[in-house]
Amino acid sequence: MGCYVNPVEVRKEDWLNKNGEEVGNAITFDGRDGCLPVCLINNGFFTAAGVCYSESEFKAFKAEDGRKKRWFYVKLEKLHEVCEDLKD
Repeated sequence: MGCYVNPVEVRKEDWLNKNGEEVGNAITFDGRDGCLPVCLINNGFFTAAGVCYSESEFKAFKAEDGRKKRWFYVKLEKLHEVCEDLKD
């Protein structure tokens, strides 16, 4: 896994609330045209917002591992603004 939302000016939670649509656990990889699923994961001391840019990434984030997760659909053009690795 290696593509994460990292906005400079705001917290990732605030950025996702403004730029994404929270959808819950019923999310699917190909659920919204022009969007990618993003998983906000609570790691205890910090959160991470992983971009599911492939089906294998989606399955890895979707796997149950005991961490609290929130799911968002985010438009691809918005993700390009805050995720340098996604541009490749």
